[in-house]
Amino acid sequence: KKAHILYICYFSVFLLVVTLWQIKIKCHKAMQKNSNFYSVKEVAEMFDVTTATVRNWVKNGSLKAIQVGSTVRFKREVIDTLIRG
Repeated sequence: KKAHILYICYFSVFLLVVTLWQIKIKCHKAMQKNSNFYSVKEVAEMFDVTTATVRNWVKNGSLKAIQVGSTVRFKREVIDTLIRG
């Protein structure tokens, strides 16, 4: 009986962690949509190139980025202007 109760407790904690993880992902996606910045991955997908290519563009000065620590972001207005031509 104790093992059954312990199993129920562990399973409840597991469900809570999964739920919190899903909420975190949804919030992160919502913040990205409302953000004034694009990530390296988003820019790579827009231009149909790899993330390494985008990072090379930043290194050689072809694309201006904002870097805080290891996080690289691109102003939405700059990327949108490049896309529009």
